[in-house]
Amino acid sequence: YQGPFIFLLRNHPEKAMRFITDLVDDATEFFGLQKYPMDYVSGPGKVNVRLRDGTVREIWCNDRLWNAYRATSVMPNVLNCALMAFERWLLEHIEVPAHQKFVLSVLNWILKNSDSAALISVVASVCMARPKVASGQAISVLGCREFFGLDMRRSVQESSAMVFGSLGAMDKIFQDERLESNRLPHRNGSLEDLARNLQFTNAKDELLALLDYHRGQIPAIDDTEEENRIWRLEFAIRELRAS
Repeated sequence: YQGPFIFLLRNHPEKAMRFITDLVDDATEFFGLQKYPMDYVSGPGKVNVRLRDGTVREIWCNDRLWNAYRATSVMPNVLNCALMAFERWLLEHIEVPAHQKFVLSVLNWILKNSDSAALISVVASVCMARPKVASGQAISVLGCREFFGLDMRRSVQESSAMVFGSLGAMDKIFQDERLESNRLPHRNGSLEDLARNLQFTNAKDELLALLDYHRGQIPAIDDTEEENRIWRLEFAIRELRAS
C-alpha cells in the first residue's frame, strides 16, 4: 500500500480503476501471448466465464494470475501492488452502505470488461467478504468451473503461509501490511464457502440453477479425464452431505 495506487483510487477512483484494469489486462495479454520468450515459465490459458446474464466471456487464467492480488505467486511487484491496493480500496468502500452501489458497478464493469483472472480474483475476494451485498456478482464469479480449483489452492496456500523476520524498516512495513490483510475474516475461505453462503441470500435460486448448469456440463460417466472425474466426485459428495 506504499505505492501510488491506493492514493490514486482514493482521490480519482474512476480514472484509477480504469488505469489499473488497463495495466493488468495489457500485462496479462503480453504474458498470455508470450510476447517475451520465457523458457521456464508457462503462460496462462483461456477459460470461459458464464456471467449472471448468460453472457460467456473468454479470459486469460492460471494460478499465477489468480494469486497475484495476494502476492503469493511470482509476478511483477508493480502488479501485486496495484491489485492489493485495488482489493483494499473495494473492501473499504463496500462496508459503507452509501458506497455499495458504486462498488457493485465497479465489480460489474470488471466482470464484463477485464480479460484477466488477476482482476476477477479480486472481485471474488470482495464477494466472499460480503456475499449478501455482492450476491449477483458472486453468481458471475461462480460461473467458471476452473475458478473453484484455483481458489481452493489459494485458500490452502493462505492457511500455510509463513511470515519471515524483517531485514529492515521497509520490510517491517510490508510485513505488517501482509499480516493485517491475512487477518481478514474471509481470507481462508474459498469459492465453495461462497456458494454455501449464497444459499442464505436472495440469490439462492440463481445459485441452485447455476449448480445444475455445472452438473449438466459434466461429460458422460465413462469419461476418464481426471478433472472431469474430480468435478463429478465433488458434486456427489455435496449431494451426500445435503442428504
